[in-house]
Amino acid sequence: MDAIVGVRSCLLDRALFVWSDRANEPTAAEIDRAASVVADRMTGAITSPARRRVTLVLFLGGYFDSGYLGYEAAEGIDWVWEHRPDDFEKVGL
Repeated sequence: MDAIVGVRSCLLDRALFVWSDRANEPTAAEIDRAASVVADRMTGAITSPARRRVTLVLFLGGYFDSGYLGYEAAEGIDWVWEHRPDDFEKVGL
């Protein structure tokens, strides 16, 4: 069991799972952010590598956590809000 915990500890993304080194439980916002990023990473892991050669722009409506948008920005993915469709021109579409 110690070996499994050791491997998990080495592989854990501490920037994402910020509560892993704390004694207290994660906040709801921390869990939501981690779940969003993990889901996004899983989606990217199962898609074709050709995805990286196309322009990907998210068309967003509603509320998105700043952590999610920060991750998308770090991956080079742009987004356009549904109430600003003219922004598609700004991203070249």
